[in-house]
Amino acid sequence: MNRSVLYRNWYEQVVLPPTNDFIVCISASSRTPVSGTGKTTLGTGVAKSLDRSEDGFDAESQATLSADEFANEVIPDAPDQAAVLIDETQGTPGGGSGMNRMRAMSQSTMDAIGSLLANRDKNLTVVVVVQRLGMLFSDFFPLIDAWLLISKAPGQIGGPEVKHHKVFTEDYPDAGDGMRTPIVEFLDWPAIPEDDEDYVVMERKKQKAKTKGGDDGDGELPDEEQLRWARQAYFQSKDIDCSWRNLPAVVNDNEEEYAGIELTYSGEWYRQRLSNEQSGGKQTA
Repeated sequence: MNRSVLYRNWYEQVVLPPTNDFIVCISASSRTPVSGTGKTTLGTGVAKSLDRSEDGFDAESQATLSADEFANEVIPDAPDQAAVLIDETQGTPGGGSGMNRMRAMSQSTMDAIGSLLANRDKNLTVVVVVQRLGMLFSDFFPLIDAWLLISKAPGQIGGPEVKHHKVFTEDYPDAGDGMRTPIVEFLDWPAIPEDDEDYVVMERKKQKAKTKGGDDGDGELPDEEQLRWARQAYFQSKDIDCSWRNLPAVVNDNEEEYAGIELTYSGEWYRQRLSNEQSGGKQTA
């Protein structure tokens, strides 16, 4: 690791002034098995190796499978120059939608990206693990400093092997996709002992996230239910007066009237779907 271009790029960006954060995305090739490719092992190893906080990487508090927890707890609470990790970012039944491109306007996705941008001065090393790179919300691509593509799993001939890519995107919105991912180098990575404390924590969190309603899950409501509660809150509730933008936060914080209800999309998502409705003098424009 210490002799790689990846390490040199990270060191120049996080350690040397002017310091910044460093975002690493890890995914697996379609030519590798669906599971057992070593994404979590690699992600945990990268986080442990690149954490520069006083106490080192602690998966219990610095890693998650929930975009909401990542945005509101892991990133804000992480010490300066720490490494933070979000695994299974494509989403899990019990971990929510992660930062999946199909749920791009979910509140948790917007909060996760917003939290990253708001805390860049903490010089964090951010490790994002996803099944396939294309599953991520596209607005996240310009933030990626290094993409590690597992091209050969540990059990395959010649494995484990990782391709380190740079990610370049266009500056202008009318330039189309324009994303380029040139290969920088080939890497391998050491195995992490199965009894490694941080690896054990990650495996436990992954098991909990497999079932909707698990301890790390958010029990996300179906879209129809979310729209019904958003409609009631915005158009029918006499006690709530808010803008579309603030609607999710107002509902989620109102334990008296909406206990147990969580709106997970942005206010704009609800406005677009309910914009033809008016009630109580409120305008939908």
